[in-house]
Amino acid sequence: GDGAQIGSPLHFFHEPEDRIMRWEWVSKGERRLRDAGHKVRSRRLPDPENHGHFVEGVEGAWIRTALRSICNVSDVSTSA
Repeated sequence: GDGAQIGSPLHFFHEPEDRIMRWEWVSKGERRLRDAGHKVRSRRLPDPENHGHFVEGVEGAWIRTALRSICNVSDVSTSA
């Protein structure tokens, strides 16, 4: 509950058409984390490559965006 990591943000990425990780139940889990005091950053973005749950290339872009936010860095290489 209130350990040293409680202030560390948790980043979640969702593809709106994902049929495996359905938003109807994922959102409830995120809400429980917020209610427990965690900082939750959630992004719901369509996969431009239309891979659904298996997002492949776009996943790397999402993760780099989160890392920039965590590290407060404006210039992180976009190469894989």
